[in-house]
Amino acid sequence: MVSAQACDDGGVGSDERYADRLDSANYADDPDVGWFSSDPPAEAWVPERLVDRLRALGRAYELHLLPHLPGPEALSLNAVQVLTLIEEMDFLGERVNDPALTALSADLREVLGAAARGDGLWVEGN
Repeated sequence: MVSAQACDDGGVGSDERYADRLDSANYADDPDVGWFSSDPPAEAWVPERLVDRLRALGRAYELHLLPHLPGPEALSLNAVQVLTLIEEMDFLGERVNDPALTALSADLREVLGAAARGDGLWVEGN
């Protein structure tokens, strides 16, 4: 792989240039995707671009459920599928150094746990 240092033109380093991509606050004004469990009740709201990132990483690693997270269409998962989704997110968390996704995983823990113990998960985008 060619490193940014090898192509250094005296400009801003890649760590600085793309640092905003790793800051979850950067996505605060994005449209949200809702994640819901009805029994027990729980919900989380996730910025759309972070869901896009999860979907893209799911495709890149050839995972089963993350690539199917909703864009304009809703997605319903039963409790067993939610457990698989949790495993896929854990898999990414162990491999990808992305503070925005780490924060997202922490934010989703409650709703995913409730959905896995209950009647499943409903994910709905704009």
